[in-house]
Amino acid sequence: MGGGAAPGGVVLLGGEPGIGKSTLMLQVALAVGASGAKVLYISGEEMTKHTMDLILEEWIRPHVDISAWEFYDLSCVSRASLR
Repeated sequence: MGGGAAPGGVVLLGGEPGIGKSTLMLQVALAVGASGAKVLYISGEEMTKHTMDLILEEWIRPHVDISAWEFYDLSCVSRASLR
């Protein structure tokens, strides 16, 4: 990423647990979103609703108007119900 992320591109970030990948990417998403660009953040880690609510309340809402965002919680949806 020497020249930065490409518009419309995808960034896959990997590394050892606990080194700050999620924190780094949430900070990047916040900065990009604050500039007016659209951001889609998808994480493969297990995140509880409590954790997501905390992130929204402490990190996102103070800086970004999220009133138009749509939220989907698929954590309790079985694969069978998606067919």
